[in-house]
Amino acid sequence: MSTPRKMKILHVQFLIMILFASSIAPALSSTIEGLAINTYDGLVLNSLSINAVVESTGNMTLAMSSQFEARGTQPIVDVSLTTAMPASNQLENATVLIDLIGYYVPSGGKNIEWGTYFNRFYVVPTVYSNEARYRIDLGEEVDRVFNHFSSTVGNLTREDVWFAGRFFIEGQINNSTNKVSDKNYLRFPFTFGGNITAINVDVTFPEETDLTTTKLGDADMLKILPNRVQASFSGISLQGTSPELYVEWKLPSSPPETPFWTRVAYDPIFLMIVSLIVGSIIGRYPWFWIDEKREKRRIAGKLIKELEEGKESLKNYKPMSTVVYDSSFSKLLLLDDKTVKLVKRAYVDIKAQEGTSYSSLTPRPGESPFEHQRGELTRSINKAINALKKGLGR
Repeated sequence: MSTPRKMKILHVQFLIMILFASSIAPALSSTIEGLAINTYDGLVLNSLSINAVVESTGNMTLAMSSQFEARGTQPIVDVSLTTAMPASNQLENATVLIDLIGYYVPSGGKNIEWGTYFNRFYVVPTVYSNEARYRIDLGEEVDRVFNHFSSTVGNLTREDVWFAGRFFIEGQINNSTNKVSDKNYLRFPFTFGGNITAINVDVTFPEETDLTTTKLGDADMLKILPNRVQASFSGISLQGTSPELYVEWKLPSSPPETPFWTRVAYDPIFLMIVSLIVGSIIGRYPWFWIDEKREKRRIAGKLIKELEEGKESLKNYKPMSTVVYDSSFSKLLLLDDKTVKLVKRAYVDIKAQEGTSYSSLTPRPGESPFEHQRGELTRSINKAINALKKGLGR
């Protein structure tokens, strides 16, 4: 084969490769560019949970929570969410709770106090060009705990101070999914750094979803429901790696074409004309208000039922479900501001207590160290239930 002909064939092959790459590049793009969680200076994250609920619209409600233990003068955890358009996301402030404190003694042991100290504060996310970052700096908490002990403990330094608690972050990521051919997919890269002992990822998709691929890194995720997947792993095993969650699912088949007269009957202009004619005769009637009220009652009723069941689960030391709340995040706007605030506070407390346990905690004889926390959580749930019932007129 002549050299010019070889060059021509290579040139054609090269053009085909470029066209193929350009055709699939948009399809494999992602609006979520990464979630990075890093700890510094003696901060340890235990039982880090990343929960997501993907809606049929493509938006995703994301909730992150973790227990932590801290020792050091400047313990910090950075949570960074990088997306294509971070300004369009709806991110809540991070809630941080500290309720267990102690200090190390020269012999290497640790003295712990339960029930004598409690602090709650919030961290506002900082939004950059393509990143939203939460910096949970616990340096001031070191000073508070040090001051708590310094008047009664001699030769105490800030390096000796120890405390533990939980943090919780919730928000909505808009347009988190993409489409390729007849399927939707979600790509979600993770990066973990520092001392993180255990990580759990849990993702729920719309009920009609037909999941075809569910991967986290090279491993298949566990399908615990037809539309819900989960994976648990050790943070130590991820040192130096960046696992990526990839889930692909089929789109529902297109509905049959709507008949002409049905399209006319639901045409906005036609409906507007009919509304004007009817309104001139019998006056306008706020049908939209009735629908909104009906939806409000439905959501409030489901939340009341889930919270009541949560109290029973709490009494029996069982996990409390938050499925209704997670799937109704955007519909909370139907409720009044005070009710929304109390409901969110109750669920923040519920999610923050999940898996609460500290291996170093030794309860006093005959006393449960979690009794105070259970009481506070029950009161928080009762306030939310009473506010929901009041909104329903009960």
